[in-house]
Amino acid sequence: VETANLASTLSGNGPFTLLVPSNHAFSQLSPTVLAELRKPGKWRELLEHHLINGSLSTTQIIGLNPPIQVHNRLN
Repeated sequence: VETANLASTLSGNGPFTLLVPSNHAFSQLSPTVLAELRKPGKWRELLEHHLINGSLSTTQIIGLNPPIQVHNRLN
């Protein structure tokens, strides 16, 4: 969150749900993809597409039909 410069966003009016891949999922990424994610602004871009304005439990997320379009939820 700090690397992506999202701390101020997340300290605003919430609650927020941040969907993040597991460490195992990140370990499956190629070195090329990881290098791309290290470019300025890329972590923020990635996390903004996984940030939902509101509080959702795992059960609520799994039960959504149709699946949510996360990139449209922050605004």
